[in-house]
Amino acid sequence: MSKIKIVSVSFENFKGFEKQEVLFDRYQSIILSGKNGFGKTTVFDAIELVFTGKISRYESYLSFHRQNTKFSQYALPLIYDIRIPQVVIAVTLQIDDEEVVLYRREQKDSFTNPIHFDRVFNELKIQYKKDGILQDEVYRGQFGLDDFMNSYSFLNYVSQEEATSFLKSKESDRAEQINKLFNTTKIDKQIDKITKIDKKLKEANRGYKAQIETITRELSEMDKGEEGNIFDYTRLVTEKEFDWDMENPQLSYEKFNSVLGENGILDCLVYYFNHQEDYSKWKKNKKIDALLSSPLFPNFPYYLVLFYQQYQYKLYDAFKTKLLPAVDKVSIDNLGDTISPIVQGIFKDEVDIDLQEKIKSKFQMIQPVCRSASQLGKALVDLQNEREKMKSVFYKSYAALNLKDCPLCGQGYESTEVLKSKIDNYERVISEAYPELQEGLGKMTNELKELLSLLIETLQVKFDEWNLNEEGYTKFKELDFDAYKSYLQEITKFGGIEIDLEKTAEDYYSLLQQRLNDAKDELNETLDYKRLDITYGTLVKFMNQAYLNLENIEKKRNYLLSQWNAMKSKLYRAKEKQKQIFECRKNFCDQKINSLKKLTTALTDYKNDYLEKVISDIEILFYVYSGRIMQENYYGRGLFIKKNSSLKRVLFVSEYQSDVDALYNLSSGQLVSIIFAFVMALNKLYSSQSFIAIDDPVQTIDDINVWGFIETIRHAFKDSFILLSTHEDEYAALLRYKLSKIGIPAKCIDMSEIRSRLDVVE
Repeated sequence: MSKIKIVSVSFENFKGFEKQEVLFDRYQSIILSGKNGFGKTTVFDAIELVFTGKISRYESYLSFHRQNTKFSQYALPLIYDIRIPQVVIAVTLQIDDEEVVLYRREQKDSFTNPIHFDRVFNELKIQYKKDGILQDEVYRGQFGLDDFMNSYSFLNYVSQEEATSFLKSKESDRAEQINKLFNTTKIDKQIDKITKIDKKLKEANRGYKAQIETITRELSEMDKGEEGNIFDYTRLVTEKEFDWDMENPQLSYEKFNSVLGENGILDCLVYYFNHQEDYSKWKKNKKIDALLSSPLFPNFPYYLVLFYQQYQYKLYDAFKTKLLPAVDKVSIDNLGDTISPIVQGIFKDEVDIDLQEKIKSKFQMIQPVCRSASQLGKALVDLQNEREKMKSVFYKSYAALNLKDCPLCGQGYESTEVLKSKIDNYERVISEAYPELQEGLGKMTNELKELLSLLIETLQVKFDEWNLNEEGYTKFKELDFDAYKSYLQEITKFGGIEIDLEKTAEDYYSLLQQRLNDAKDELNETLDYKRLDITYGTLVKFMNQAYLNLENIEKKRNYLLSQWNAMKSKLYRAKEKQKQIFECRKNFCDQKINSLKKLTTALTDYKNDYLEKVISDIEILFYVYSGRIMQENYYGRGLFIKKNSSLKRVLFVSEYQSDVDALYNLSSGQLVSIIFAFVMALNKLYSSQSFIAIDDPVQTIDDINVWGFIETIRHAFKDSFILLSTHEDEYAALLRYKLSKIGIPAKCIDMSEIRSRLDVVE
């Protein structure tokens, strides 16, 4: 076994340090001291990270986080400053007379929050120093470090987290943690993984078994089919594509039943072919029923009655809606000619041409007079208003001057009194002139109204001759003649309708009902006309009628049957192949389940053998170390390690025959003492290097046990490199003193002083 010492530990951009080197100066024993939070555990983490590529306590933190929880990636674990591109951790070792540097380097961008050690620090670099100068990289096995680094967390290091978590755990969980001390975690994980795989395989196996049973049942119900005679392909439906009518139909059991089964598509075509005439009669009757139930039918008799009077009622409608309103509006104040266009347009064939011309001429004569009267009336009113103003001025101003000349026109008069008389007389002449003009215009208007009255009378005589009335006019307004024209065409398909002017609407109604009902054909009530109608609508109307015969339908049936037989044979073989695949998969699962069962048994046996060997190897040392550390417990005797097969756990007992775990009787500090004693025993027996590291043992054990721990470690490990830490300066001094007294070179490194110097530099 080679002698190993840590010369120094350095780190850059790691945890709370930008860059720091902690020198151990080749001392055989190092005690890191200082208050909590100044970097003692950082040194232990750096050493573990270099040796193992991970910090074991951080790995357990991953289980605390939900996988779908998102964390900020701005601040990253283990990194001092994300602006610094990389993290470097190095440990310099003295192995016999050689000085070796082990280091790991990782780029900042590789880190995540939370951290995953399988993604960072995966490469360990090793260089050795010769004459103080680093040489080329060397193979790690050259210095016998492989076994040491692989078992470091198990045999050489007890973290503070490991001790404190043991104290905080439930009683039911402590037994499991004791098992972890035996380093069976890897085996337990393998067994757990095998158990999960076995569960999935059994679940898949049950699924395959169910599939096999289902397919077996389907095969028993299937016809194997056979490839027989080959028939020529004939297409039935020409205007639309159906998959069953193609040359290579893709048939399934469902498709086969829908086409070739009872009441399938081909049976429906045969049924239709045999009852085409009956179906035509049924369709004819359906059309007649539709005509009788049409909303047009109740008023259709009125359409027939008014059939030859459409022109007359159109004139009557124009008379009421256009001509009469226009005539009513004619007055001395409204003499615009809106009537002549109506008369000469709509009524030109029904009104004497002479009357039409007189009305138009009268409008042409009266309109200029109307315009003149309007203009004259306005001028007279304006003139009269102005004369009134001037007369008022004359009476107020000029009359006092005894003027004889008219101030309005300049005419001379005998005296002022005569002048006043003339002015008043002229005013009467002006006021009498406009009524005379209005009277002439009124006379012409009356003459026009007489002509319009003659027009109205002439048309009313026509309407009376045509026997038009308000009831007929109301029906005329209600009827949609274009719709009834089409309706008449449909009805005449089932018999002619003679239109007689002598018939009433009631006569037509009875006649129509009788003729349409008489036109119906007698039907065979035993037939399924709905089936015939569906067959026609979905198939027959897309077929060339020349192809619709029993011979072609039978050819199609034979062709599809031959295709189906070939398809059944193919489907049967496919089902058999599918069953074989599932059987192969099930057999594979059975084999793997049996293999996993054997593997689980082998791993369990290996674990049991391993535990028994470890217990057998360390039970004496553990008994001694536990007794020394817990010297006041059980009268200075140690504890026995015992494997309980029925409980599938390891017990610590005070009497070997007892199954009562001593953990129930120990204090918290004594429980941690067991961990120290256990790791020290494992280290003594199995470690490939004389090296032991314990982070702050004093913090977690009882004071009385501290003395037992110090005495045990300084005597049992006086030839080993010892790395300890404590946050209490008195215990740090005590540890250094005790170790030095037995000849172990020891050094105290106060991490708070290093931190303080670093803060001053910063």
